[in-house]
Amino acid sequence: MDALASQNLMGALPSLRYAGYEGKSMLMEDILKHSTRVLSEKQRSRFFEDGCMVVEGLVGSEWLGRLHEAMASNVEASRAVTESDTRFVLESGHSADSPRLRRLSSPVSHHADFWSFASESVSADVAADVCGHDLKFYHSKLNFKWPGGGQRFDWHQDIQAWPHTDYSPVTVGVYLEDVTEAQGPLKAIRGSHRAPLYSMYDENRNWVLRIPEENLPADWREREVSLTGPPARWFC
Repeated sequence: MDALASQNLMGALPSLRYAGYEGKSMLMEDILKHSTRVLSEKQRSRFFEDGCMVVEGLVGSEWLGRLHEAMASNVEASRAVTESDTRFVLESGHSADSPRLRRLSSPVSHHADFWSFASESVSADVAADVCGHDLKFYHSKLNFKWPGGGQRFDWHQDIQAWPHTDYSPVTVGVYLEDVTEAQGPLKAIRGSHRAPLYSMYDENRNWVLRIPEENLPADWREREVSLTGPPARWFC
């Protein structure tokens, strides 16, 4: 389940990826036979129709506070880092006095509350509602957007970059800060999860992780949706 996505600049955003167990991935028809745990039946049906959705009200203030503290502790740790490594992806201008991160890789490995959120909060239940009840946690990341900075991503599909052979993976994310149109939010094209996979190599066969707009469906602008929202708003 992978709608085309595009990203300009974003607020702090932990992104968790789940997938069906190898050999146990469920088809949509089988998933719909089971009652939802968190989502309404209408929300789940809309997700299967559009390939993306946003949901509010699933993360309480306590969880949000714990995630903010976990984020702050990692930003503080990044002050001692002068170049990107397996933990921190630094943005231009990063320094000990003014830390600027582009990404915290695998946050669940760097603070217990991130793993608690991935394994004990409703995030796994949200994933189960759309992937089926047999789940495997795959990956996590925390993206940042700093004033005057950020990274642009063009239209792309994630599945080609993942080591999976089916369409069971789903990304579940939650905003830690307000994400508005002015910040260049994550965007998706409704229904594009049913489109064919696109090549993301350029004319010289270099991997570029982008799909030129001229290669998109003719009506893509009509189906484009911005996944904006306040803190604690979920997206899939």
